[in-house]
Amino acid sequence: MTLINRKMKDLLLQLVPKYRQLSDDFFSGRISPIQYMGASGSFGSYAERGGQTAMLRLRFIAGAISHDQLAYLADCIETHAIQKIHFTSGQALQFHHLSGPEVLDIYAEALEHDVFGTASGGSHFSSIAADPLRGIDPAETFDISPYVRAAAAYRLAVFPTLRLPRKFKIAFTASRRNETHATFKDLGFVWDGNGGFDVYAAGGLGPRPQMGLCLARHTEPSQCLYYLDAMLQLFSEHGNYEAHARARSRYLLLTLGEEEFRRLFTEYLEKAWEKELDIMPEPGVAAPGAMPPVVQADSRIQPQKQDGLYYIHYQPRGGLTKRAGPSPS
Repeated sequence: MTLINRKMKDLLLQLVPKYRQLSDDFFSGRISPIQYMGASGSFGSYAERGGQTAMLRLRFIAGAISHDQLAYLADCIETHAIQKIHFTSGQALQFHHLSGPEVLDIYAEALEHDVFGTASGGSHFSSIAADPLRGIDPAETFDISPYVRAAAAYRLAVFPTLRLPRKFKIAFTASRRNETHATFKDLGFVWDGNGGFDVYAAGGLGPRPQMGLCLARHTEPSQCLYYLDAMLQLFSEHGNYEAHARARSRYLLLTLGEEEFRRLFTEYLEKAWEKELDIMPEPGVAAPGAMPPVVQADSRIQPQKQDGLYYIHYQPRGGLTKRAGPSPS
């Protein structure tokens, strides 16, 4: 499912000249790594130790990699001889030890495959995490996929104009395992098992960790974006732009207190209701298939809820993997 239309791609590509100048200034020594980091995060890139190379963080719509994207990534890794690849806990992919021109080339070409680095770092609505087996888990009672995709589309739509004091992360889960830590995000949607989402806000696992405050229970799934819009507007207008270390949303809750935080959130939610943000779910449909019984001999291969289809569990240690084979000379 493509969510990055031509207009959006062109808008993101318009940022390349700005980033090219920034990159040239850094790799030529005209600006410091700190100065580079202050702006490069908007493009999903940060300088690495030594100041000679950089990393690029790539994101995928709703954290899912399509067949086309997988083929593109394999070709990109081979073409640029990328040796260090990191799967992040935010369901993104990082390429390390890149030169300035390589970062720019990959940033631009990836967009043609609906893979983007924009807003993957810095003070942005940076990530959306969701159950990795959503839509195929035999144990799930509700497929959150359409709502995750809708949130991803909303993220790209608000990026050009949304100003935030610090990064903002959200998560969805319909699993009792809560693998995405949805109750500890800036905003989290937790399936209640009875037709709705419980909504948590201002949580976090960094310094001064705290569980999110439950703002609503049994929320209609089609109304998720109203809660997302309200929380983003609250954070944008009342967040701390002065102290970077205390700028995450959990500190906003600490500063305002629960009563005032709830009051303000309700105020922004009332404003959000005036917008047209209802989600019309379009669930993905898996094609029928068949696999021989021998696949069950490997514990990493497990059946999906779709008859005749299977998934493979792959979890590199520490999220790190390496390119196979020798580097091109």
